[in-house]
Amino acid sequence: MLALNLLSPREKLDSTLQWNYIIIKNVILMILVVTFVISTVLFSTKVVLLKKLKEAEEQAALVNNSQNNTNQDIIQINKELGYIKTAQKDFIPWSTPIWYFLQTVPQGITISNIKIQTSDSIIKIEGVADSRDILLSFKNELENTEFIKELYLPLNNLLQKTDIQFNMTITLDLKKIDLYN
Repeated sequence: MLALNLLSPREKLDSTLQWNYIIIKNVILMILVVTFVISTVLFSTKVVLLKKLKEAEEQAALVNNSQNNTNQDIIQINKELGYIKTAQKDFIPWSTPIWYFLQTVPQGITISNIKIQTSDSIIKIEGVADSRDILLSFKNELENTEFIKELYLPLNNLLQKTDIQFNMTITLDLKKIDLYN
């Protein structure tokens, strides 16, 4: 087979250059299209990521606000517990000695007044005893109580034999009071 060349070398060069130009143009066009697609995907991803970041920041702010509210609640509860602890520390269980005292009052003694001095742990009792023996047995009963530190009964209360007006001062040892008895 014979190869015929009908084109002149100049036209042949122009034709080759034209084909090269078309190929380069198509390659550049393809590169531009691929670049455009990639940039669109990257921009879309950026928008989605920014949206997710904003949502995460809002959630973090909500968590921080919730945590701050919880911390404030905890601080308030701790303050209230501190007040309660102080109140419990200063609490004196007066019901136990008064209950014991009322249980030991014998027949023949009438109590007319009970004064409690909480600052000194003192109970002052005023009353009337039918006889000196009843008053002395009441005094001895109270003195044998473990949480009574000191009992003062003035001597002039014992001068009469009957219908004795008496004043008794009892100092308590609060550490020895059994709260659960």
